[in-house]
Parts: sequence; structure tokens; C-alpha cells
Amino acid sequence: MSWRSVALGELCDLEIGKTPSRAEPEFWRGGTLPWLSIADMNQGRNLQFTKECVTDAGARAARMKIVKPGTLLLSYKLSIGKVGVARIPMYTNEAIAALSNLSSEVDPDFMYWALQHVDLLQGADRAAMGATLNKAKLTAIKFPVPPLTEQRRIAAILDKADALRAKRREAIAKLDQLLQSVFIDMFGEPTSNPKRWPMVALADLGDIHTGKTPPTAVTGVFDGDVPFVTPGDLSRPMFRAERTITELGATYTKVVRAGSALVGCIGSIGKIAKAPVPCSFNQQINAVDWNYDLVDDDFGVAALVCRTPQMLALSSATTVPILNKSAFSRVTIPIPPIALQKRFSRKVAAVESSSACHREQLRRIDYLFASLENELFENRVQ
Repeated sequence: MSWRSVALGELCDLEIGKTPSRAEPEFWRGGTLPWLSIADMNQGRNLQFTKECVTDAGARAARMKIVKPGTLLLSYKLSIGKVGVARIPMYTNEAIAALSNLSSEVDPDFMYWALQHVDLLQGADRAAMGATLNKAKLTAIKFPVPPLTEQRRIAAILDKADALRAKRREAIAKLDQLLQSVFIDMFGEPTSNPKRWPMVALADLGDIHTGKTPPTAVTGVFDGDVPFVTPGDLSRPMFRAERTITELGATYTKVVRAGSALVGCIGSIGKIAKAPVPCSFNQQINAVDWNYDLVDDDFGVAALVCRTPQMLALSSATTVPILNKSAFSRVTIPIPPIALQKRFSRKVAAVESSSACHREQLRRIDYLFASLENELFENRVQ
């Protein structure tokens, strides 16, 4: 079965988004019109939330065109190749192309999947900040066009397989939400503290440490066996540090025991995780090594998650918010009886065991999905 290679511009119209001037507050302040940036394209296929909105005045001044629901969106600058579908009317920035008025010879669901296999870098320029395309080069990129029946067959297979992945992710998300619900049910919401537990400052509940990055000029400090945690690691499912340090590197920083709470305190304040093993961390993280007579590790982490608003209130009012060690030490959490905390910890262990099973199944499904994609598109997409 032959597949034709057709310029993308022959299959659809490409409209490039715009950004209203940041120097004009009236273009942004109080805006209600969704404005999509590349950072918003991490939602997956369905794009329905944006971090920022623009005003009518901003949209008019920049001569922006609204993107209709159902339109394919493609990032083509810097982070090239992110694909999604607008599910609400929205505007986009200039790094995103809207693919509208699709030709009758291409199925939109097939195009969604195929765009993720097309070599979009074939016409890219290598700019100082990364690869970029312009509209002309994007329009000229060759796109695979099999017969329409084959397009629909491929899209149906991948849609069905992707739905299985989505269900597994949903199950994991619900388990994560379950723990927070269990915490509130057992202990009440910490801010209002309806069960009147004693509210105690972190300084009185354990040892608090601020991390430090080993000097890069010293050889032999990185790529060892000790995890070196940065704030980005705290956001990863089943938290795992991307970098490691050696025993020599550990002498330049602090290593805390497994079970300690790790809290992002510069920029992304309130990212929180429990250290799964003894680990080190950089200066953007504060750690709490709990007094185990007073605080259970799992309870401490869950309580800190609920106290993120207080952390933000105690942080410095700067462009990049900072919660220094002194202010962090003043954060308070409720302290119920340790026996009740241990009971909560047992529930955490049960939920985490179930979550680990789901994550392993998702890993296998992702692997099979990638194999399926390669089989369907191999030697077809250039």
C-alpha cells in the first residue's frame, strides 16, 4: 500500500499565534481569553487550560486570530514537535501553529499521530537557544498521506491503545488524591485545624537543613552513588534524582536519611517529597529530618503538603520567591498522637503499593504503545 509524501501546506492552512505587548498592562490584567504557550502543551492531547489569559484589547492590538475547538496545534520553535488539540476557543503565542481547514484527503486523528513521527527538524535552523522553524519551512515539510481508509485504521488503533494509557494514568491520579482525602478525614484540614491538634513549628519537630551544590571545579564529586536532588526531581512521579554525587561530593553538602521531607524553597515553593533513600540536595531545597518520637515520616510529608499556603505567605516578596531556612523553620503543622500518625502511614504504604503496580503496568503499556507506533509508521514517515 503506497503512501504519498505531500507538503504540509498543501494539506491545511497554518496560522501562527501572537503575543500582545507585555509593556501594556491593559492587554493582560483581568484578561479572560485563554492564551496558550508551549508550557501549556504538557496537558496531553486535549488542550483546555492555559496559565495566562489576554484581554479583548490585547487580542485586537496584536491582531490575533481565535483558534476554534478541534483545531490541531503544533509547537515549531524551541520545543519543536509538541502536538495537541484545542478543546476550547483560544489564542496562542508565536511558537505555536494552528493547523486549520484540513484537506479532505487527510484524517485529523491520523494527522495528530503522524505529526509526532514526522521529522520536523528537517527544515529547522539552529538558533542560539535551540532549533527553530519559520512558517515557510513548516509549510514545506513533507507529510505522509496513505489512503484515507488506512489513515482511519491507524488512528483507531492508536486511539484505542492511548485510551488504555489514559485509564492507567487516571487510576494513578485518583490514588494520589485518595491519600490527601484520607489525611483530611483522619486529621482535619491543617489550616482550620478543626480537631484542635497542637500546632508546632518545624524547628521543634526535627533537624532542618539547607542543601548545597558541590563545587563543579573539583573533580570526582559527581556521578557517584548518592542521589543529588534538585527541585525538578520533586515533581517526578515515583520521585527519583536525575543526578548523583560521590562520597567526596557528599563531603561538600548535606546527606539526610531516607524518610526525610524535601521541600522546594526557591522559585517553585511547596514542591515536596519524601527521600526514598539517603540523599543530598541543592541550595533550593530545605530538608526536615523528623524527630521520630514526634512525627512519622509519611504524616510529616502529607502535613507539609497541606501547609503550602503558609510557606508561600512566609516567603520573600521578590520576583523569585524565597523561603529561607529561618522562615521555613516557623512553618507549623498539627501534631496528633504518634499512634494515629502511624496508622496513617500504614494506609500510605497500602496506597503506594497499589500505585507502584499501576505505574509498572503503565510503563509496560507505554513500551508496547511505542512499539505499536513504530510498527505502524516505520519506513513510512520521513
